[in-house]
Amino acid sequence: MAKYKGRAKRLSEAMDKIESIVTQLEEVKDSEEADDIKVTKANEIIDDVDSSEVEDLQGEMESWRDNLSGTNFENGEKYSRIEECIETLSNIVSDLQEISEVTDADGIDSIIDSLQEAVSEAGNADFPGMYN
Repeated sequence: MAKYKGRAKRLSEAMDKIESIVTQLEEVKDSEEADDIKVTKANEIIDDVDSSEVEDLQGEMESWRDNLSGTNFENGEKYSRIEECIETLSNIVSDLQEISEVTDADGIDSIIDSLQEAVSEAGNADFPGMYN
């Protein structure tokens, strides 16, 4: 039986993969290869960008919020924390989904910036606990 992973751990693992992609892109950008080869390699790396885990987490938090709607908890601190977490996850998903194919070597920098923004935003994600 698979062990359950907490939401924060799942987000951390997803961001570790993004950081690995950033490292690979930086290596390609800094290489001495011709620009067309850099673009080809960068696009192959970019294909590995995956927002599905973050989208799943966002969906879980939205479901939790929806289940609290219409109850006494709707105006409470937990509800607010859940909404803040949803907004943070939404920002991360947007950053990841905005990644598009690189058309020239200069475009690698903007992809790296977007990915780093997603990782930075993930540091703001605060998953409320069931009892706190």
